[in-house]
Amino acid sequence: MRRFIVATILLVPSVIGATPSPLSAHQISDAPLSRAAAGPRPVTNGQGKGHAESGALKVTLDLQNVTVGEALDEIARQTGMSLLYSRDLVRLSHRVSFRARNAAIDDALRAVLKNTGNAFRISRNNEIIVTVAPAAISPPASQEGTISGRVTDARSGGPLPGVTVQIEGSSALVKRLRTTSAEDGRYSLRDVPAGTQAVTARLIGFSRATRSVSVVAGETATLDLSLEASTNVLDEVVVTGTIVEVPVRELPNPISVITAAEIEQRGITQVMQLLRGQVPSVIAPDAGQLEATPVYIRGGASFTVGENRIKVYIDNVEIADPNLLTNIDPKIIEHIEILRGPQASTLYGAAALGGVMQIFTKKGSMGMTRPQVQLQLSGGSVESNVLPDYYAPRYDHSVSIQGGSDKLSYNTGASYTYTGPWQPYYSTKNVGYFGGLRFREGGLTADVTLRFNNRRWTGGRDPVAAERIASGQYGPFSPSELTPDNTFVLTGQNTIGLRLEYSARDWWQHSLTLGQDRSGSEQVREKPQLLAPSDTLLRLVNTQTTRTSLAYNTTLTHQLSSRFHSALTLGYDRWHYLSGSFNAPSTPNLEGTLGNTNAQLIRTDDDNSGFFGQWRLGVANAVFLTLGLRADDNPNFGDDYGFNFAPRYGLAVVRDVGGVTVKARASYGSAFRPPLPGRKEYVETFSFIQIPNPDLGPESNRGGDGGVDLYFGRRASVQVTYYDQVVEGLIAQSERPRIIPTQFAFTWENLGDVSNKGIELEGRFIAGPLSFSATFSKGTSRVLRLAKGYTGALQPGQPMFGVARSSGGGSVTYQARSTSVRLDVTSVGSVRAFDFLANSIRSRDRLDPQNFPSTAFNLNYPPANKYHLSAGHDLSSRFHVFGRVDNLFNSFDSDLRTDFPTIGRLATFGLRMSR
Repeated sequence: MRRFIVATILLVPSVIGATPSPLSAHQISDAPLSRAAAGPRPVTNGQGKGHAESGALKVTLDLQNVTVGEALDEIARQTGMSLLYSRDLVRLSHRVSFRARNAAIDDALRAVLKNTGNAFRISRNNEIIVTVAPAAISPPASQEGTISGRVTDARSGGPLPGVTVQIEGSSALVKRLRTTSAEDGRYSLRDVPAGTQAVTARLIGFSRATRSVSVVAGETATLDLSLEASTNVLDEVVVTGTIVEVPVRELPNPISVITAAEIEQRGITQVMQLLRGQVPSVIAPDAGQLEATPVYIRGGASFTVGENRIKVYIDNVEIADPNLLTNIDPKIIEHIEILRGPQASTLYGAAALGGVMQIFTKKGSMGMTRPQVQLQLSGGSVESNVLPDYYAPRYDHSVSIQGGSDKLSYNTGASYTYTGPWQPYYSTKNVGYFGGLRFREGGLTADVTLRFNNRRWTGGRDPVAAERIASGQYGPFSPSELTPDNTFVLTGQNTIGLRLEYSARDWWQHSLTLGQDRSGSEQVREKPQLLAPSDTLLRLVNTQTTRTSLAYNTTLTHQLSSRFHSALTLGYDRWHYLSGSFNAPSTPNLEGTLGNTNAQLIRTDDDNSGFFGQWRLGVANAVFLTLGLRADDNPNFGDDYGFNFAPRYGLAVVRDVGGVTVKARASYGSAFRPPLPGRKEYVETFSFIQIPNPDLGPESNRGGDGGVDLYFGRRASVQVTYYDQVVEGLIAQSERPRIIPTQFAFTWENLGDVSNKGIELEGRFIAGPLSFSATFSKGTSRVLRLAKGYTGALQPGQPMFGVARSSGGGSVTYQARSTSVRLDVTSVGSVRAFDFLANSIRSRDRLDPQNFPSTAFNLNYPPANKYHLSAGHDLSSRFHVFGRVDNLFNSFDSDLRTDFPTIGRLATFGLRMSR
């Protein structure tokens, strides 16, 4: 019954939003303009006059970057004439600039409607009627042509891949006539209506460029576009936090975008390298070449280190294990959008406590005349801190093929990376395959994503850790803790997804996403340690995880008037999570029937369903309001808990003050994470009893952020954000009196709250061939409350473990003709965290918990600063050489782990060939 009530509440607005609005003085339906048709002059289309008396009417206008709707309203106000138009036919959001004193109304209207595909006529009743110009009506197929060209960087002259190139016009026309530039910067738009067309190219980090071109039926028009680097991203579009494409100026919360061009320029080899200070308050600790590591966003959000996860999507498909970001090949990424804060939960649901990261992969370019092949060969070395003058080999090779036709584009390929033993017994190998396809027909767009990745990590005993054990600082030790355990870990990750988008009308869009992400790992000790003649046992741990997801949403946009526009998004999503693990810690064999009585098998089954609604209102392209609400049902909530509700509120205001564009923003949101499966149930084993808790609720993150963004033209920008959030109801074990002396008794309860506060700073500056960028974040993450029953290591007022007090990053880039050089610095402040090595020893019951509690070996990790240098040069249009040196000064500082070795200086040099 509760589900029915919530569904009804959320679906009622869709019925209201879909109801056609009545005719008004400013907008009429798609029916003919019958009221104005009794004796009007013919459509002028900028050629002839309207009503004979209209020439006597004069207007004085000073319009700077206003919408067509605002300009028409001003003309109607000054002349006292009525204004009639159809919101489906007039491009009210198109922006114009026009200045004139005592201009004739006909001249003013022509200037305002120029390049819109609209025309006007003035009736004998002094009505301005705006309709579609005859030349803008789509001609027959035989009256269509092609536009092709190349998009380049204005500073370097080099090609810009991944640029969105589209025809300006109605939304239906824009969706049909849109493509992205290929790796060589080339693009092609086919089936373009003959006549003069406005073509726009946009890419995050560059100023939008719009140029007109004349299209002749049956011929190809050439239009090359050059984009200027820019720090002003207000008019660039994103989808994270809105579902549909929305300009950044309308968002009430900060968002970070990382493009393929930046990833390539920096020579990124792991996604984690992007999350170490360059995005404010987002930190992925440096754990060497481990296959998994947590990601912290704005402080701590869990009593368990592994649960500090960012919610990650690949082409709108949620991945099963966000800690496996190291398995994602950066070379397949078109761009990344990262939304910080709990506000994302309204649209993305469970586990989006700290924010959401969406990774969009390359899909090729439509209209290509032939496929394009790109081959990369690179190699280098890794330095070691225990093997003097030793350099382990490093290889990174890939091949990709992309192409497209009038309605189809694709990108597919494979990659191989190998890092040799930079420490004894340590090495990694990664093999990946990927494919992306996009099909577009009319108002339908279909995207297909396929990704397969396998990673092998081989390890033993870190020599540095062995030295610490042998020194006795962890107490008595046994030879087994100094002997390599000959372990390797195989990790696989596969993603398959289908996304369908359909525009039923210009003002009504639908999207449906179906996908599945699977990850698995197998940890194997394949050789006995032979510490004694009888020590011949091996180890096998196998884990398989699958997340299947479905999401549907519909968005209705409505131009309330020339100054007001709104959008209502309604949606439903559901995911199913299945995980199974098998642990045989001591077995004589790895195949067949395992001879082991201590093996453990665990199976986890989980699902979540959510309904959401979000409404956005824009006023005069300057004030933007966002309201949202989500309701979720999860079987792991306590039986008496009911639905979880997550609201969202936000406001953004954009104004030009002198030569500076100022954006002020504020937002509030609530996010949640459901309890892990089985924690509310009764469970009994030979060693413990888990007492059920019917009142167990989710962990929630509530709070907001506010800030100011300043844009000084396209040369400089500064963003300042302050956030204040509280994570409530953190779940932990609460010990209970033992019923049977040999069985530990406990229950899971919501036992603690954590406060996260901080400030985030971002800045960019461009001066000729040089560009500078920097970020700095400083915050506090402290325990607010611990309920009775909490028995962990934390105390009220203490900082959360594993959370850096500050982080930052900066870069200096020199971009000249065919050559680029970039220096990056990443900084992670001091961290109070577990000494993993000490705790792993303690867990083996060699140390008395009374004398050696879990807090006995906590460490203050010092700040870790690392520098990275990258460079590239175009030998020709087909050959590009590049190099990157990570950890330039060969630092071995670690900010998370003491039981795994860190990577030394890593140098890579290579050649990229395109044909």
